[in-house]
Amino acid sequence: MSELSEKRCKPCEGGTSPLEREEAEKFLKQLDEGWEISGDGNEIHREFKFKGFYKTIAFVNALAWIANQEGHHRRFPSPRPAA
Repeated sequence: MSELSEKRCKPCEGGTSPLEREEAEKFLKQLDEGWEISGDGNEIHREFKFKGFYKTIAFVNALAWIANQEGHHRRFPSPRPAA
């Protein structure tokens, strides 16, 4: 288990400055492949693909539950099930 998985999210609304890009890239190496840092360095993102509407919505619901537990309510892109 990585050190990153033991950390908790600090909401952006709390006046916490984003990580410097170099520090974010260090943490990015602790994640599974596929994660990328946005051009401005303020967000990470990854594309997930699921077969079927139910699996897609189940994932989004699980993600929403975790975000709510962390007090971190970010925007979610509209999910599109894989064909």
